[in-house]
Amino acid sequence: MLIGCFELKALNEAFEVFCNKQIAGISSAEIFAIFCDRILKKGAEIQFKQSNLKNQNS
Repeated sequence: MLIGCFELKALNEAFEVFCNKQIAGISSAEIFAIFCDRILKKGAEIQFKQSNLKNQNS
């Protein structure tokens, strides 16, 4: 149990370092957020196009 506690603390600290690390003046968390935003926008755009195609064929 004690070892698991230390492993969890080490994992938490490593995650904080990763999230706060700056790459070209932008944090890893910001880069990840931008990446996810673009994927979600593309997915919504594709779904919108498919919906329009279905409506045109009906």
